[in-house]
Amino acid sequence: MIVDQDEIHDFKVGTGEIYSLCVWANNGGSGTLFIYFRPMILHKSEKYQVEINSNKFDVNDISPELKLEDIFVTMNGHELKKLSLQKIYETGNGYTMPAYILQVKRYPEEKKDYSTLGKQTLIVEYDTIDEKGFIAQSQGRTQFFYSNAYAYSLM
Repeated sequence: MIVDQDEIHDFKVGTGEIYSLCVWANNGGSGTLFIYFRPMILHKSEKYQVEINSNKFDVNDISPELKLEDIFVTMNGHELKKLSLQKIYETGNGYTMPAYILQVKRYPEEKKDYSTLGKQTLIVEYDTIDEKGFIAQSQGRTQFFYSNAYAYSLM
């Protein structure tokens, strides 16, 4: 949390967790945000292998299987429209775990006067039931400031 003023946060405690929550703006002209996160539920522990870039990795899977409709995203209290959800694998330090990249609209659809100036508080929540009937819920939050960073490709 960026502590630069008095704030009130209503945290929700669920049966899961959200790790590595990170958000960045797609500056390619589509007006969207990418949100990376790794959901976890400790009751689940599956082991299997995946092949990534012709390399085999042992997966320690403690993540719920999420669908787009399982996720709710707000920024500064305003709901953001979800566009896509992609499952990926985080690799490193001898382990591999499932994670997700979620793409959302950058601005709330119902607020034409929404400001991207100042601190932004983004909240990602998931709520799902697995095939065994276990409810997986969690909430993650992060804060950031928009910046005007652009990437250039030189040939």
